[in-house]
Amino acid sequence: MSPLCSQCSSPQARPCVCGQAAYCNTACQRSAWPSHKNVCPAVSVQGRSLVASRNISAGQIMTTLSPLLYLDRSDPAAFSSLFHQFQGLEDSSKQQIGCMFDDQDVYKTLETPALRDNQDIQAFLLTISLEEFETLMKVIQVMCNFGIPCEKYCLLFLNLKTDSKPNCVIEQKLGTGALQFNVRADAHVLRGAVVTVQRKVKKYNVKDSSLERGIAKTDDKDIEVVFKALDCDNDGYLSKNEFENALNLIKLFSKEEADDLFIKADHDCDGKIGLEDFLLFVKKYR
Repeated sequence: MSPLCSQCSSPQARPCVCGQAAYCNTACQRSAWPSHKNVCPAVSVQGRSLVASRNISAGQIMTTLSPLLYLDRSDPAAFSSLFHQFQGLEDSSKQQIGCMFDDQDVYKTLETPALRDNQDIQAFLLTISLEEFETLMKVIQVMCNFGIPCEKYCLLFLNLKTDSKPNCVIEQKLGTGALQFNVRADAHVLRGAVVTVQRKVKKYNVKDSSLERGIAKTDDKDIEVVFKALDCDNDGYLSKNEFENALNLIKLFSKEEADDLFIKADHDCDGKIGLEDFLLFVKKYR
């Protein structure tokens, strides 16, 4: 049986895409819109995607989302926090994340410099079981493959898709006391369109990368400021560990990838990277 029109109670009405009202024609729908727009969400979940429920103008906030999982890339203890986040999820969400794992060798994940040289996670791994260790490595791989970078965070949303030509951007919503992100239309989004954002770091490609916390300009003084910030022991050089940690502010690199980049940056082959080496590396691969 067809629902009644929410405006005039006529039969044969068609439900609104939000499912909270129905209308028999466009005239009734337009008449009801001033009040209905307050309860009609701009997006709805269809399958595993967010879909625009109506035409959205550029700059309009379409929805506000809380990530299912997040990783604070500035916090060395973030991986243990990620594990506890996952453990606190409902079973259905855990299963969805499990389906995103692509059967890579979980032990190779631990070889990446961001994990191998992280004393916090090494200490944390001693406190969990082998099964829990394998679960954490799988979750980290899912975050690397599907996480969306936003400022210092890597975020996992199950229904928010990525695209090379996205129609939306995400930005942190401040002042709420919770970790929430606005999804804002970056262009005119038509009704029925899938909401997409961009993954800033999609794959290993050093020419498309920049070191987070800083390399946005090619001015030597700016690059020198970044170099000093990365030189943790202030000895005037970047050790291999310091260089790999800087790379892994962008994403998790394999040991082979990090070693290859260190060799490229170490122009004078002395086993460490001085300021001149760093300047040449940044200008060549920015």
